[in-house]
Amino acid sequence: MKEHSDQQTQLAQLKAQEVAEMTEDIQTLTRENRFVNQEFGKSSHANDLLKTQNAELVDKERRA
Repeated sequence: MKEHSDQQTQLAQLKAQEVAEMTEDIQTLTRENRFVNQEFGKSSHANDLLKTQNAELVDKERRA
């Protein structure tokens, strides 16, 4: 009985460690995802500005 209890305790400790490691991984992925989303937002905004500038240049070229 004691051996079974010890095995269960050890198993519970291993599972708790796995959960802690997975939680850390999720937190890391969340931070990385936020960073990627911020960079995507910046790139998207820059792309919109370039599209606007391009459209303005095309209009100026047509008028010239």
